[in-house]
Amino acid sequence: MPHPYYSHAMLGISCFPAAFGLGHILFPEAMMRAIEFPVPSDPAARALSRSLMAMLGARDIGASYVLYLIWRTKDQRLMGFGLLTALGFAVFDGVVSRALIGGGEWNHWSIAPVAAGVSAGLLGWI
Repeated sequence: MPHPYYSHAMLGISCFPAAFGLGHILFPEAMMRAIEFPVPSDPAARALSRSLMAMLGARDIGASYVLYLIWRTKDQRLMGFGLLTALGFAVFDGVVSRALIGGGEWNHWSIAPVAAGVSAGLLGWI
């Protein structure tokens, strides 16, 4: 049986996407600069980037809420797999960042080792 601290850590990690999601929705240009993406000056491109950031924010808030609902079940195996799925978001976002701007992937991947370790603990792998 995994240590109960793993489930508490999972709940803590699940708060991060919601915080970032709110930032993406409320402050799209600031969040783009924070992750080193270019902020377009063309009005049409700026409107598109704001819309894409809002979509990203909604995805992050939804993922955070799903992780919270999984945590409420107290099923540690489900928590582990849910966190692994969320880890996939971070990994893919880093790959996109690397492809688009040639770097900045660690802005997305910085949580990956912690999330992977907590997932492994919840699944009984460590």
